[in-house]
Formats: sequence, structure tokens, C-alpha cells
Amino acid sequence: MRRAFLYGAALILAIAGCTTTAAQHGTTTTSQGASVLLVCNGSTIRCPALPRSAGRYYRTVQEAVDAARPGDWVLIYPGVYHEGSKEWPTAGVWIQTPNLHIRGLDRNRVIIDGSNGTAAQPCPSAAARQDFTPRDGIVV
Repeated sequence: MRRAFLYGAALILAIAGCTTTAAQHGTTTTSQGASVLLVCNGSTIRCPALPRSAGRYYRTVQEAVDAARPGDWVLIYPGVYHEGSKEWPTAGVWIQTPNLHIRGLDRNRVIIDGSNGTAAQPCPSAAARQDFTPRDGIVV
């Protein structure tokens, strides 16, 4: 599993090296013309340093999805993401962009959580911090 994780991190850095002016908007562009939007909130591990040309990380998956265009890639770094769509209340992340590719860089460590936690406290146990709204993780 560690090898797969390191490969994912190397993939981000390799893609981040292929940039154009889109990097100014928090994206990188691959040789095929699709942008790569990187998501990291540092909730469970620190976000790795990126080259300046790679732009910035999006803090939520929804921010990256909202900024994406058809054919783009959204790569999600390991962490706990507290998502709740304002446009579609039963969705954690609401996707309306066609042909969008979303990948978590570690299937065991990318979590879309419906509670009202924070990046500092990813999975709160206090009843007041729980959100019992029936919600799906990602809705397309």
C-alpha cells in the first residue's frame, strides 16, 4: 500500500510539472489539454509542497468540482472532507460538470464525511457536531 501511496504522490508532482497559465487558477494542464485540480485540506496529514507553477490546493472537493471544466481531473489527497452541497442538500458533493474524472489518491484514506467536523478534528464524536441529514457522498 505504501508503494501505491508514493506512486500517487509522484503522479501529482509529475502532473504538477506540466503547467500552463491555468496554474494561476489552482490547476495544472496535462499534455492532452485537461486541467488537474488538486484537493488537500491537511486534516490527517500535511499537504505536500508543490512547485509554484502548480498553483494552490483546493480545500474542499466541492470547490474543485465547481471550478472544473468537462474533461478535467480532480485528484484528492488523503484526508477527511466534510462536504455538504448547498445546491443539492442530499449530496455531500454535487457534480453537474460532464466528463469529470475524480480520483482519491488513497482509497483507504480519502473520506467524505457528513458530520460538522473541522480539518483539525476530522471525526467528532460529540452529538452536537453530528449532522443526521440523509446524504450521499458524491452525486452526479
